[in-house]
Amino acid sequence: MSAVLIITAILTVIGNVTAGKAALGPSVAGIVVIYGIAVIALFVCHLPGFKKLPVVFWVCIIAVLFSAPFFPGSGFITRTTSAISFVQMGPPTLAYAGLALGKDLDLFKKLSWRIVVVSFAVFLGTFLLGAIFAQIGLKVEGII
Repeated sequence: MSAVLIITAILTVIGNVTAGKAALGPSVAGIVVIYGIAVIALFVCHLPGFKKLPVVFWVCIIAVLFSAPFFPGSGFITRTTSAISFVQMGPPTLAYAGLALGKDLDLFKKLSWRIVVVSFAVFLGTFLLGAIFAQIGLKVEGII
């Protein structure tokens, strides 16, 4: 799992720098902080009594706690991670998800055509809700 995190971190830095979002130094510093939070979450997830909840839950909780104003060093964490464009984290993460799906191809075949219908419903719902919220936000801001 650590190798996947390192590869994702490297690809995120490359995407962040090539997209012009930040220079190499701030990108590396930001991704190191994010990587550190992910490693801490992996550690917590493997502690006895904490295994029932997924690692994504622990990443969210730890990230929120570390960036909360009452946490010592939260200013440094939020300043450092603000150099990372989270859009750049999407492609490596989605590629890993695709690879993970590839190993469960038999399970995917069992879902058959139903997964296609559900996927279209999710995509359509996400797109429509995103468009509605964008429309409302742009109207409220007076842009349109």
